Amino acid sequence: MIKVSVTLYGKPCWEIKMEGEQMMDSDVLRDHGDYLHQHLYDVADIVDRFAHAEWEMEGTAYSLDFWKKNISLANAKKELKKLGINQKLVKIEEWEDIEEMDVMGLDEEELEEFEEV
Repeated sequence: MIKVSVTLYGKPCWEIKMEGEQMMDSDVLRDHGDYLHQHLYDVADIVDRFAHAEWEMEGTAYSLDFWKKNISLANAKKELKKLGINQKLVKIEEWEDIEEMDVMGLDEEELEEFEEV
């Protein structure tokens, strides 16, 4: 099974040097706003492409995770390339079995639903 994670955005202090600052350049905020705008549009395109290719999705606090069973890591990378998904925008992980998903905090019912897919 393959899991592909796409980061939405993090806490502001993770992305902008501002903690403890007494003043900041407003252009930094404008530039970051422009970056977030483009990044979220890119993520929306990725969502559309995964949906079209029938991957499962789970939203998390800071990212979207996409899942596909019965596919190897090599084939998943080929599929991402075919879908036109920039692999620099995603994190790809191979999972050995469904039980590893419990680490993600899925409850028993969610695990059962996923196993039926």
